[in-house]
Amino acid sequence: MVKSIGGDITVKIVNWSLDADILNYLFETIEPGYFSRPDPQPELSMERLAILRLFLYTQTVVATPTVRGQIEAFSQTKKGKQVENLLNVLLPEVGWNLDPTLVRGRADELNAIHRSANPKRNEGCYKDCEILAEAESCDLRGVLTNDRSFLNRLSSKTTLLMKRPSELWVAINLPKGVAPVQSPRYDNPLIAYQSQWVW
Repeated sequence: MVKSIGGDITVKIVNWSLDADILNYLFETIEPGYFSRPDPQPELSMERLAILRLFLYTQTVVATPTVRGQIEAFSQTKKGKQVENLLNVLLPEVGWNLDPTLVRGRADELNAIHRSANPKRNEGCYKDCEILAEAESCDLRGVLTNDRSFLNRLSSKTTLLMKRPSELWVAINLPKGVAPVQSPRYDNPLIAYQSQWVW
């Protein structure tokens, strides 16, 4: 699909899955007060800003069933419920009609490579593999993650691209000053901090 962004500027927009951590980064930047204080994890601030910009300027991100399931499991907490509401309202879900046997088979293949030496991490590693298998089955362009082991172990084992949000934002190469595809409402706290996220 080709979508026009900002008048005469045309950029090829294709869908990218995101893992649960990247979805959480997006939620954190939309939360009231995020830009009014220093990021509690400064090493992640670039990825958080990049996923917010991707969301506002390109609308390229989608959620696969595994990501939705992870967020629903997390929704027992207040913050988790807010993340779930964000997902339901703002992010399209893809893959709801996938063949679970095919996805599981591919996830098992990937997990043979991605399995952790630490048994406590194996469930998370398998979820990574399911997300990638679902993205492949949906013919998405790639998966956004900030998980180093996920990137290192599996990026060469798939035809999809695997990138950090900051890498995709740079690759899209939008001209400075282009208008976002969607903007926060006038009463959204993000408006007060436009200077920190506007491109």
